[in-house]
Amino acid sequence: CTMMSYWGLTVFSNTLATVPVIGTWLCYWIWGSEYINDFTLLKLHVLHVLLPFVLILVIFMHLFCLHYFMSSDGFCDRFAFYCERLCFCMWFYLRDMFLAFLILFFVIYFIFINWYFVFHEESWVIVDTLKTSDKILPEWFFLFLFGFLKAVPDKFTGLLLMVILLFSLFLFILNCILWFVYCRSSLLWFTYSLILFYSIFMSGFLA
Repeated sequence: CTMMSYWGLTVFSNTLATVPVIGTWLCYWIWGSEYINDFTLLKLHVLHVLLPFVLILVIFMHLFCLHYFMSSDGFCDRFAFYCERLCFCMWFYLRDMFLAFLILFFVIYFIFINWYFVFHEESWVIVDTLKTSDKILPEWFFLFLFGFLKAVPDKFTGLLLMVILLFSLFLFILNCILWFVYCRSSLLWFTYSLILFYSIFMSGFLA
């Protein structure tokens, strides 16, 4: 049990506890107890190890469906018969295999050779529940989310702003896909999602 894992889970639990009515119950359910212990950290560590493999499985299922069932332009397929579609399966396989081996090379390098590069220095310190380390800070790509919690007096309001930010990001990406691929998106919704995402992102970044 290290300082980084313990206090990171503590921050997450304090944020989750702000949810009305079920916040405390969610914390107890995640902890598996009434407080954070070694079993809780071990359970979440196993989850961290298993989730990448689940993600890899989903990616392989997506690539299989893309290569086996549909490998042509989605826009033109509405005006062409199945026999008239262009088949790029071999090129897809070569490209994806090259990218897979390239990513695998970097993964093996950072796991077996330079594995301490991705470690935080507080990951080497045994946890002390009575002392909070001064060097524990969120990663740079989480700083704007951390700004919400510090700029807003109410934690639940900051959590709500973070959820709205992620929803607006999803809405913006969905509108981009519909607009540029299928030409079915509304320009009003596209502009609204862009303004919403940019305004919330910049407010958290400035905070």
